[in-house]
Amino acid sequence: MNMLVAAAAGHDFAAWRGVARDLLARGLAPEQIAWNAHDAAERDLFAAGEGVTVAAANPARAVTASKAFLALAKLAILHRDPRRLALLYRLLWRGQTRPQVMRDAADPDVRQIELLAREVRRDMHKMRAFVRFNPVADPDGTPRYVA
Repeated sequence: MNMLVAAAAGHDFAAWRGVARDLLARGLAPEQIAWNAHDAAERDLFAAGEGVTVAAANPARAVTASKAFLALAKLAILHRDPRRLALLYRLLWRGQTRPQVMRDAADPDVRQIELLAREVRRDMHKMRAFVRFNPVADPDGTPRYVA
């Protein structure tokens, strides 16, 4: 049985984390979930609409995640890859029974999340390093900065 997920916000890690916790609390395996990942320009990634909206659940068990997973997930969720949400959930799911999964550099999921995070870091660096803001004055004299 597949479940289509809809939540509150697109590239928002906190919103994804809330949905992921609810899904884990329900015991839904990654292969049971079809993540609804649309480009933000098309519509909000988690916009309510088609599909099933996941309601809050009372967690039957605690959800844990390593610091390494959290650090990479906060960056990887900013990537445009539509498979990122499924990847993040799959790693979170696997981390519940195998907490050391993030230490396995040969694991394909770990390599993929590291790649997504690296690409986001690179783009963030380029934006900071190469985008320059120059002051211009509006017709009324109000200063504005334009990139």
